Amino acid sequence: MWEADAKTIEGDFSSGSGTLRQVECTMIEKGKTALSAQANTALYKPKEKAVILQGKVTAQWPAKSTRMSADTVEWLMENKVVIARGNVVIENDQERIEGGFLRADTGLKKIRMTNGD
Repeated sequence: MWEADAKTIEGDFSSGSGTLRQVECTMIEKGKTALSAQANTALYKPKEKAVILQGKVTAQWPAKSTRMSADTVEWLMENKVVIARGNVVIENDQERIEGGFLRADTGLKKIRMTNGD
């Protein structure tokens, strides 16, 4: 499940054409915040059960004390996967990793970072 708060909302989300601007999103799993993020825009794709965040995306995993930034982040809710593209930086208090592409499960148990797609 995901929740969002946005400065403006455009389109029809039930048909999959909605856009949120200046948005803060939260992904909730098992009643707890798994991931929260902020971005310039968010697109919801109900058929794919995906949320696409674009523009100055920042994300936080509170339970893991981990932060990430990227140009674009896609949440695949059904698969519990996060895909980040463009200027990806993921860090915690112990380390910082940079690359062009990241794929991770929302629990950060498996992370793959590369320089490109």
